[in-house]
Amino acid sequence: MIDDATNEGYGEYRAHLMLINQVTGTYIWNDGALMKFNERLKDNALDPKGILAPGKSVIWPARYRGRGWEMGKSSGGTSEGNGVTTSGDKKL
Repeated sequence: MIDDATNEGYGEYRAHLMLINQVTGTYIWNDGALMKFNERLKDNALDPKGILAPGKSVIWPARYRGRGWEMGKSSGGTSEGNGVTTSGDKKL
């Protein structure tokens, strides 16, 4: 339903946590500029170690990003993920 609404030009206003990653993924105007800005702000200024509320509002820290923690159509309803990366920082 989310994909159908997106194809018709509609955006979701609110979503359940199971669907929030999929909904956020539909807001990709200007090559996802807003998400890139949010991620950069979190990674460089607000939470460089990625320990404060990872994934809150779908803004994942760099060490969690793309590691399977996101929930969406392809995740099968699980958010177990496949661990985190340390990015060379052993003092997590």
